[in-house]
Amino acid sequence: MIAGVDRRAGFTLIESLVALAITSAIVASIGTLIHDSAFFFDRGARSVDQTEQYALAVDCLEHDFAAARFVRQKEAGGPMTAFTGDGAEGKIRFITGGGRESGPQGEEIVQYSVERDDDVSRLVRRRAAWPGPRMRLDEADPQDAVVLLSGPFDISFGFSELTPAGAVVWRDGWTGAEGLPHSVRVTLRDPTTGGDLLAGGDFPVRANAPMTCVSGKADCLAPADRTAGQQNPPASQPSQPDGR
Repeated sequence: MIAGVDRRAGFTLIESLVALAITSAIVASIGTLIHDSAFFFDRGARSVDQTEQYALAVDCLEHDFAAARFVRQKEAGGPMTAFTGDGAEGKIRFITGGGRESGPQGEEIVQYSVERDDDVSRLVRRRAAWPGPRMRLDEADPQDAVVLLSGPFDISFGFSELTPAGAVVWRDGWTGAEGLPHSVRVTLRDPTTGGDLLAGGDFPVRANAPMTCVSGKADCLAPADRTAGQQNPPASQPSQPDGR
């Protein structure tokens, strides 16, 4: 035995194991706390990002449909309004005027389309310059794709017509022969719950004149607008097919 050395100094094996177990438990608890905090923070951040995405998409849709132009074009079957919508195909194309693009009044051709990739659906906006009524709507090649909405939901379109009696009738498609729709509905259906994630997604079309509309006549307004008298003049006048 070495003189001056106390055999009782230091930790025993049992004490060391207990200390190691306590330290491991503390480290594991801290790791779980950090993981949970990061998870809930990330989920909250995604929720905020999704809400902002919905708000920006609604603002864009509302602006485009409210500024839709009543433009008549000559087709083989007769005059047509430059507005087409196919709910089954998931595509809408029309002329809108935002005062930001080329053309005398800033008109442009806007296309909204639904593109699907496995379980993810995307609402994509594309645009093309519109030189005037001599260009047919289906001849345009919209570019500059912008994804407004993306997620595991089903996106569909609906189009409403306001009858002379004031009733609103909804349909899945719209052709230019019917003029402009009264409003457009965008539905984001949750495939699990069946709920509409974009409840109240109805966007009115301001220039909702019928195909019989003639420039200068007060009865060009839609039935709902006529009841308001002359306080609200027509939002736009129809452009003639020959550009005059």
